[in-house]
This record gives sequence, structure tokens and C-alpha cells, in this order.
Amino acid sequence: MSRPAGRGSARCASERGSALVLAMAACVLLLWFGSALVLIGMSESAVSGSFVRGTQTAYLAEAAVARAAVELDALSNWNDVLTGLASSSFREGAAEGVHEAGGVTVDLSALTLTLNRSAAARPFGLNNPRWRLFAWGPAEWLVGEDAIGYLAVWVADDPEEKDDDPLRDGGSEPGRGVLLMTAHAFGPGGVRRMVEVTVVRQPPLPTRLLAWRAVR
Repeated sequence: MSRPAGRGSARCASERGSALVLAMAACVLLLWFGSALVLIGMSESAVSGSFVRGTQTAYLAEAAVARAAVELDALSNWNDVLTGLASSSFREGAAEGVHEAGGVTVDLSALTLTLNRSAAARPFGLNNPRWRLFAWGPAEWLVGEDAIGYLAVWVADDPEEKDDDPLRDGGSEPGRGVLLMTAHAFGPGGVRRMVEVTVVRQPPLPTRLLAWRAVR
């Protein structure tokens, strides 16, 4: 006896429909996994790029410290540095306002104001540091045309002095012949790295770095 044709056709259609649903579900899953892999790859690339930019910018800050230390050593009177009469030969225009290099924009006036507001809150009273811009300019001026970014270095009197005058390198040991220095490097994408240094000069020895701290 032959099987009714209608029932067999319905069963085949149902099986084809189930297979189509499974195939579509598999495609959706593959698409989801593929998208996830792409996003992971993009995220890893972004993290890697950020790390590289951060490392390069940190090296620029260290280069700025080295340059400033050499020029400080060549100056006989650090009082002129603290009052702003003497500054580095590495400088671009006025020690204030907004400066730009390679797409990196820096507001030197705002940065100096922020540093001094923070210094004013320290517990040394009249001996609190007063930051003065010493060196500033495009990174390519210092390390070559391949460098992208902007560099700025501030100096201030050592607060351990007891002369109540942050614009004079006076007082007694250990504050005499000691300056604070902070170097900021600004890179592409908002990357910023800072180095805080204490420099000391005790003739006939050359100026040397007494303390060093990297700040992120």
C-alpha cells in the first residue's frame, strides 16, 4: 500500500525548515564570534599603541630633565633662575600662553598656575616652593624631527631652606645649593608623563640628581 504523498511532503518541508533555522543560527554565532575577535584585536592594538606612546613620552620627559640639569650646572647664580632672570636656551617664545607643536597643545600659564596652587598648600609656609618655567618647546627641538610632542620644565627652591624666601637659594644646609625640578612631556592623544627631580650643587662637584620620581 502506498504512503500518502501529502504527509511525506510536509515532513520534508519541516526538515528543510529546521535545517534553515540551524544554518541561520550557525551564521549568527559565527558572525558574533568574528565580531568579538575583531573588537579584541582593535582593543589590543589600541592598548599597545597607548603603551608605546606613553613610553616614548616618558623618555622625552627624561631628556628634558637631562638638558635642564646641564644648563643649571652652567649657571653660577641660581637666584636668577628662581626669579626668572635666567632660563634655558631651550625655549619657544614667551613663558606663558598657549603653545602648539605637532598637534599637541599646551597652556603654559595654566600649568604654572596649577603647580603653584599645589605648592602653596604645602606645610612649609613662606618656604613653600614657587615654580618658575625654565625650559619649554617642541620635542623635536631637543631630540630630533621624528619626536612629536611638547616639553616644559619648571624649577623651584628647596623648601627645606629656612630663609622664608622661595626666590633665593640661600639659608643653611641642606637647602642651600638644592633645587626642585619637574619636567612634563605631552604626547599625541593626550598622553602626558612627568618627572620630579631634586638637583644639588656642592662645589667643586658638578650638579647632580639627588632624587628622581616618575609621575603618571
